[in-house]
Amino acid sequence: MTLFKERVVQQWKFHLKMIRSIADWTTYVYLIIPSTLFLFFLYKETILQGEYGFITYISAPFFIFLLLSVARGGYLRTFIAAADRLFLMQHKLVFSKLKRYAFIYSVIIQCLYITFCLLILSPVLLYYYHSTTLGIVQLACSMVLQFLICKFIDFKNIHKWVKFIVQLCITAILASMVLYTNLFVVSLTVVLIVASVLYYEKRHIRSNTYFDQQVNAEREAYFRWQGRVFMVSSELKSMEPAKHTLKAPRFLKGRLFTKSNDAIAEFMLKALIRDKRYRWGYVRLVVVTIPLYVVLPLWGDAVLIIISYFMLNSWLGSVMNEIKEHAIFKVIQVQEEAWNVAYERMKNYFVNYVLIFISLIVLLGMFF
Repeated sequence: MTLFKERVVQQWKFHLKMIRSIADWTTYVYLIIPSTLFLFFLYKETILQGEYGFITYISAPFFIFLLLSVARGGYLRTFIAAADRLFLMQHKLVFSKLKRYAFIYSVIIQCLYITFCLLILSPVLLYYYHSTTLGIVQLACSMVLQFLICKFIDFKNIHKWVKFIVQLCITAILASMVLYTNLFVVSLTVVLIVASVLYYEKRHIRSNTYFDQQVNAEREAYFRWQGRVFMVSSELKSMEPAKHTLKAPRFLKGRLFTKSNDAIAEFMLKALIRDKRYRWGYVRLVVVTIPLYVVLPLWGDAVLIIISYFMLNSWLGSVMNEIKEHAIFKVIQVQEEAWNVAYERMKNYFVNYVLIFISLIVLLGMFF
């Protein structure tokens, strides 16, 4: 138990240190607190008022299938490392206790996550899909069973497409069990959960057959926050090793602007479109808000457009700063005025025009 506590505390200290490296008081004041309040009022004015938006277009079987698919996420922790093979593995009792406590910790975290999701969606399940209390209990148990079985499959040395197909079939079977809920099905699900726990105890805790797979999964879980922090912090991105596998551009090979003073604007435009990190980062920021425009009332859409304006502006500014810090611009001196002109032009293309188009779509939606 002591070793497990030490590794859990060590991990959370590491995560908190990483978060503090990118989040100061301005992040909480201008981003986290307003976003939390916005989501709260969004939930209050839509779901709690019986306005389900695009959910009305989703059938009950498919909605349950989506919830079970979400339950496949998360991590089954072990808190072991490759170096444990040298010493800790020789002490079977201590090593087994570490993995057992880690398993209990992972299941508790996943159960809390599932409980939170079902509490948020309980008005939809009860009042729109007319689920019973027993049906929600069955859904929760099925989500726990889905998590366990899918993680067991992930440890197997089989092709990822085979894993995907098997997990898809399991999701479909569990969704069918939820649709035909009764006491027997609930009891069967609980028995399967107990059987899964006993299987993990025998094959993954008392045995070291899947030691390498567990180490890889633990490494991925441990560094999951690092990947997200690197996506946000431009300072940490600069610490990544440079990739030298350069390829010829596939599109935008010719000149886009004819004037000579538009060279920086053209450079930024091509960088934003060609670079995969910039391209998909921008797409995620835009696409993630599209479902909200469907479910929000008009005043909520207006607030969301304002938030999107500042969010996209901030993203564009951080990208421009990263481009300005490139080594080539330490050799080639560019005046600040040229950067400002390029920024304003990119702002029109990637922020203003896009939000104007979305605003027109929202206004047209009022008449249809």
